[in-house]
Amino acid sequence: MSEKGLLPKVLLVLALLFLSCFSVFAETGLEIVGGFPFFTQKHEGYYSTGSDVVPGSMDISPRGFSVGVFGSSFKEDKIVGTLGYVGLNFITKLKVEQEIELPGEDLESSDTIDVDDAFDSYKILNIGFGIGFKVLSLENVNIVLAPLVNFRYEFFKNLMGTKGTDVFLGVGGAVGLDYNFTDSFYATAKAIVTYDFFLFGDDEETCESGMSILPMLGVGFRL
Repeated sequence: MSEKGLLPKVLLVLALLFLSCFSVFAETGLEIVGGFPFFTQKHEGYYSTGSDVVPGSMDISPRGFSVGVFGSSFKEDKIVGTLGYVGLNFITKLKVEQEIELPGEDLESSDTIDVDDAFDSYKILNIGFGIGFKVLSLENVNIVLAPLVNFRYEFFKNLMGTKGTDVFLGVGGAVGLDYNFTDSFYATAKAIVTYDFFLFGDDEETCESGMSILPMLGVGFRL
C-alpha cells in the first residue's frame, strides 16, 4: 500500500480516537476556537547556487489563521479526563531562512513570501488528543494541562496545479484557561505546542522535523 493510500485510513483512525475522547466521560465541553498558528519545518540537504550544488539548511515557517473544534471530557468531580482537537489552518505567508555552506564562508538569507505568489492553496490539518489534568478548578475559572499527540498533515497545490503533501507526528502539551459565564457557557484561551517528527511526503529527502505552536481563543458549551 502506498503512503498516500495509507493516509485516509490514518485520518479515519485519528478521527475515531478524537470522537472516543467524548464518549467515555460524563461531562463534555465542546469549543469553537480560532487563532494565528506558527509552524516550522527544518530542512537539511544540497542546494543550487546557480553554478554549483552545495550543502546547506533551510527553515520554513508557514503562517496564517486557523479555525477548529476543541473538546474535553471529565467525569463529575474528577481532575483527570480526555481531550481532543481538530483544526484547519489556512496558510497565507511563508518565511524562508536559508544558510548555504561555501568554501571559506556561509551565506545566509531570509525572505517572507505571500502564499498566493507561489501556491494556489496551502493548508495544514491538525488532529490532537491527550490526557487532561485540572490543575485549578474554581467557581468561574478552570485551568487544564495536558500531554498530547499531534498529527499534522500539510497539503498544498502550486500555481502549475501540482499537488503535494507532508505528514508529521508531534508530541508536546496543551494548556487551557476557561472562564465560566454560566454552568453551560464559557470563554476559553488555549495553546498547543508540539515537536513534530517528519513521517513522509514530498519533502522527505530534505525535511527532518518541525514545530507546531497553536494559540487559540474561543467560546465553549458544556453538554
